[in-house]
Amino acid sequence: MLIVLVAGVFQALSGVLRAGNAIRYIPSPVMAGFQNAVAILLLLAQLPPRVGERPLIAVQLLANLARELRVRLRHATRMISELER
Repeated sequence: MLIVLVAGVFQALSGVLRAGNAIRYIPSPVMAGFQNAVAILLLLAQLPPRVGERPLIAVQLLANLARELRVRLRHATRMISELER
């Protein structure tokens, strides 16, 4: 519930400050990725209580997933660098 309130305040503040004009300089794929990431995070935050998991276990699972993703991205970056040489 708090995130909804913070998002609303941020959206209202952005409107008052006319920050929407800056959106022109952000590519649409970047904005789509950001919106998709927010949607996934909201879904993952609501999923554990729905399936009966304790929040701490869900956070640990997400941390492990993020760690694994970071390792794989680092490996992929190295592989791309080696291919470019």
